[in-house]
Amino acid sequence: MLLNPFVQSQKLWSVWMQLGKDGAGRLERLAEQQREVEAQATGRARDAIEESARLAKESLDYVTTLTAEWRKLSSDFVAQHTAEKTEI
Repeated sequence: MLLNPFVQSQKLWSVWMQLGKDGAGRLERLAEQQREVEAQATGRARDAIEESARLAKESLDYVTTLTAEWRKLSSDFVAQHTAEKTEI
């Protein structure tokens, strides 16, 4: 049986090109999945940053309130004990 070498090389070329197209398609799907994962990660990072900023602001507000209350308590304590000492 005679084999035509040109037919075989054309078949090989055809298979090779199909493999290349399949690989390119898989690579494109992988790139799309990577874009989706990156978008999710970026969104989560933004959410975490916003939450951290919110907590920092709440902490600052709390410290400010706490400091004002401490100042008032100290002032009231000093005023009360000073008044007691002057009455004696």
